[in-house]
Amino acid sequence: MDAGLTKTEIGQALDVTINTITNVCRSFQTQRLAAVERKKPNREYEHSLDGEAEAYLIAIACSEPPAGRERWTLRMLQAEMVKRKYVDEVSHETVRMALKKTNLSRG
Repeated sequence: MDAGLTKTEIGQALDVTINTITNVCRSFQTQRLAAVERKKPNREYEHSLDGEAEAYLIAIACSEPPAGRERWTLRMLQAEMVKRKYVDEVSHETVRMALKKTNLSRG
């Protein structure tokens, strides 16, 4: 009876190491499909910015930067959103992802 490909042949075909093949096989044996498909996170991620807040963020980012500044920074946009009370709090990373999603260049 033919058992199929060896770990070495699989590694060469997929361009991965034998250790990777062994780890995937071990994970598959213990968790079945979890080795192939990632498990969904246990936590629900709440979006800090809704559509209206994102619109305000874009409007601020497109406006003139504060005096003495050439352009808005992510942290300045973050502070401005809180200062204008569009959000209670927001991280500069959330601001970055929102601007990236709109393909908006701050420059």
